[in-house]
Amino acid sequence: MHLKNLNKRISLTVLGILFLLSAFSQENFLQGFVVTTNGDTIYGFVDYRNWEKNPDNIAFKIQLTDKPISHTPLSIKSFGVADELYASGIVQIDLSPINTDKLEYGKELKIKIDTTFLQSIVLGKKSLYFYRNKARRELFYIWQDTSFVLLEYKRYLAESGRPGGETIAENTDSGNYKPVSYVTYESKTIVKENNRYLSQLAVYLKDCPTIQKEFAGLKYSVKSFQKLFFTYYDCVEKPMEFHKKEEKVRAEFGLIAGATFNNLEFTGDQSINLTNLDFKIDPSYSIGVYANLVLSRNQRKWSFYNELAFSPYAVDNYYEIYISENEYAYYTTTLGYSYLKLNSMARFTYPFGKTFVFINAGMSNGFAISETNQLYVEKKFYSTETEEYRPVMKDTRLYEQGIIAGLGGKYDKFSFEFRYERGNGMSAIMNLNSKTTRYLCLLGYKF
Repeated sequence: MHLKNLNKRISLTVLGILFLLSAFSQENFLQGFVVTTNGDTIYGFVDYRNWEKNPDNIAFKIQLTDKPISHTPLSIKSFGVADELYASGIVQIDLSPINTDKLEYGKELKIKIDTTFLQSIVLGKKSLYFYRNKARRELFYIWQDTSFVLLEYKRYLAESGRPGGETIAENTDSGNYKPVSYVTYESKTIVKENNRYLSQLAVYLKDCPTIQKEFAGLKYSVKSFQKLFFTYYDCVEKPMEFHKKEEKVRAEFGLIAGATFNNLEFTGDQSINLTNLDFKIDPSYSIGVYANLVLSRNQRKWSFYNELAFSPYAVDNYYEIYISENEYAYYTTTLGYSYLKLNSMARFTYPFGKTFVFINAGMSNGFAISETNQLYVEKKFYSTETEEYRPVMKDTRLYEQGIIAGLGGKYDKFSFEFRYERGNGMSAIMNLNSKTTRYLCLLGYKF
C-alpha cells in the first residue's frame, strides 16, 4: 500500500472513531435518591456522569427497567448519588472574568440570578456548597437563615499612582524668581482582589473563638475551605452530617512493548542524492515503561499518558550504476538510530462493559543514544577496484521531535494499541528535510 494512502486511511479511521465516541452516550445509572419539593425521599437510580460542571438536569429511575424521568432544580429539592449530594437553589452567579488577560476594572461583582444544583461539600450546623460552570469558574456558597449566600471573591484591575515631580521657577511681583515644586503622579495598572469572603466567613463561623487565626493564607478553593470547616467542627465539637471526600488523581504504571515499522523520506534540494532514494519500511521494536495519570472527574475518562521507551530502527537503500563487467559502482546507504523516547499524550477512554476503548494524541521527544550514518561504495574501473566507507550526511542531529496518535483497547490489566508517529528525523543540512514515519503495534501490562 502506498504510504500516502495508508496515512489517509489511518487519519479517516481515527476521526471516525472520535465522532462515534462523542456521539454515543452510555447510560450510567447508579443507586441514588431524589428529594421532592414536598420533602419526600424517593430511592432509585440516578444517571451519574461524574460531572465536571454542575448539572442542569438529571435522569432518574425508580427501577432500572423504568423509563428515565428528567429532573431540574425546579422539580426536586436535592438528589444524591455516588458519594455526591446536590441541593437545588436560586443563587447569585458571578459572571466576572477570572483570566488575567480578561480582567476588568472595579471590585463589584457581575451578578446574575440563576436556578441550579449546588454540590454539597460540608453539611451540618454550618454548611458549604460548590458550583462550577462551563467556563470552569468556581464559586462557593454558605447556607444562612433560609437561603444560599455567595462567598464573594473577585480579581480586578485598578490604577496605582506613584508620586513624582519637578521644580520650576515662578515669577513674583517684585520681578524675582522663586523655586516652586509641583507633584505629579505616574499611573500603573495593577491586579487587586476583592476578598469579602474572609469577612463573610468570619461572621458565619464566629462561634469558634479561635477561627480567625485560620484565615491567614486562606484561598478561595475547595481544599482550603474544607480545611477551614474541619477546623471549625473540631473547635465547636459538633459532628458533620456529611463531607465530600477529596478526589485525587490516580496513577497507573506498567510496561509496554511491540513491533514498529519505520519509513524514512527526504525532501528539499534535488541535487542531494538522498532525495532520490526510496527507503523501505523496516520492522523493529519498541519497549518501555509508562505512567498514566487519570483525572478524577468525568468518570475518569481523561488522563495524561507518559511513556519512556527505547526504540531503535535502521533503514537502507541499495542502487548501482552498471556499465559493463569492467565498469560499475555499487552504493549501499544505511541510516540507523537508537532513540530513548519520552512520549506524552492526552488520552480519552470510553467504557464498553468491562472493556475500554481509548484514543490518544500528543508529542514525542527522542534522544539518539547511538547512530549509524554510513555510505558504502564499491567501484570497479577495469583493473582498479576500490571500496570506501563514508558518512551519508555531514550534519545530523540527535534530537527528534514528532507528533503521535493512537487507538487501542484495555481489558483487565492488558492493553493493545495501534499508534502512528511522524517525526522530523535527523537531517541538520540546510535545504534538506528528513521525515520519519512509524507504525507501532503495542501490547501493555498494568502493574
